[in-house]
Amino acid sequence: MPVRVLASVLLILLLAVSGHAQVTVIGHLSSGPDAVTIDSAQFVYGGQDTWFMTPGWHAEPTSTDTFEFPLFAGFPTRVQLSADIGGRRVFQVFKDIAHQTWYQFEPPYELTKAMFDDLSGIEEAEPGPVRAHLVVSPNLVRDVATISTSGTGCLEIVDAVGNTVRNLPAAATVRWSADDNRGKPLPEGIYFCRLTVGQTATARKLTLAR
Repeated sequence: MPVRVLASVLLILLLAVSGHAQVTVIGHLSSGPDAVTIDSAQFVYGGQDTWFMTPGWHAEPTSTDTFEFPLFAGFPTRVQLSADIGGRRVFQVFKDIAHQTWYQFEPPYELTKAMFDDLSGIEEAEPGPVRAHLVVSPNLVRDVATISTSGTGCLEIVDAVGNTVRNLPAAATVRWSADDNRGKPLPEGIYFCRLTVGQTATARKLTLAR
């Protein structure tokens, strides 16, 4: 087969595979001395761009928070964030985005950073058993708990009677501010952090005390 024809065939196969690729992007937000709220984000990839509303993506001073975006056409090459930093409106653009790389906001907000990673949305063959990894620290939660997971699955906070009170992104590291899905502080008591991966559920008991 001539080299030019072979190259054309390979290009067609590549486009056929990549054309259906979608990813779920995970955004990580690290704040400086001021609290940061991301109101919305624009992703650009190839010839496509989409604005996402980002309710609940909020980091208290010197803390980190995560947000899981809906499926997008591919891992974004450009991201624009609409933020509130200490009560001031800030629009920040990041170009040439790379996986797992922290990007600083422009001065005077350079202590605020954002990082992006993705979970592939491409359908694949049925995988083998996945070992769920779940660690919650501390077990006695007063303000914020740090949750470490295997990075996939469904992560929830469940109350003592089994009701899901908070849905969280199953990122590698998640900070939970002891609040419910409406952003309201939960009452003191016994809760469980539950990670479900496939047919396997793993839970860790925690106590919330104000």
